[in-house]
Amino acid sequence: MGAQNKRFREIRNISSLEESRRLMQEAIDSEKDIEERRKHGQFSTPFVLAQEITKYGLELLSDKKISFLEHCIGSGVFYSALLNSINSFCCIQTATGIEIDPAYFDCTANLWNDSGIELIKGDFTRIIPKQKYNLVITNPPYVRHHYLTQDEKLYLLEHEKKETGIALSGLAGLYCHFILLAHKWLAPGAVCGWLIPSEFMDVNYGNAIKNYLLQNVHLLRIHRYNPENSLFSDALVSSCVV
Repeated sequence: MGAQNKRFREIRNISSLEESRRLMQEAIDSEKDIEERRKHGQFSTPFVLAQEITKYGLELLSDKKISFLEHCIGSGVFYSALLNSINSFCCIQTATGIEIDPAYFDCTANLWNDSGIELIKGDFTRIIPKQKYNLVITNPPYVRHHYLTQDEKLYLLEHEKKETGIALSGLAGLYCHFILLAHKWLAPGAVCGWLIPSEFMDVNYGNAIKNYLLQNVHLLRIHRYNPENSLFSDALVSSCVV
């Protein structure tokens, strides 16, 4: 199985690369204490789920010249899903992945370095985009607000309000900030897929996110998973895809 990337050559053995990614993900996860991973919101997405989300995103995308962004790339599961899902009618023109964790970044860079993706080591919330993207799919970090410093909150809240007009509560988790701060990265007609905790639909601080989805973008669908069947064995919340 192969896939065409932005450098107009074929990436062969995509299935083999995905298996290498899965093993790398498991190795990194096993080296990290579960409480440390929860503190940093690091919950790996199952490939089958990533592929399901990505395929649906591709169906919705009218422009088949893809500019792809995964701005908390981890091991690159959504990028892998994209490579496994595109067909001859699609072309990846550009792809960018951003990762703040050195352990994930170094392994991910080693795995995907020859695939054409641009990888950036850094804090997504502090990076100024050089271009805009028409396909953004990710599982943003589920970091509770308790783990954000007051200075971090003030920075995030100020920039979100400036860029979207939406004022988030200081009780919002980091994933809420990621959604709003991604707005300036979106090309006209962009399709976004967010795998996030479903709690934002049930709590007061989620009202700002609901307002953003209803007023600033065109909300197509929210799929809420059964809380009795968690998608993540190491997470303590139920999930949804927006």
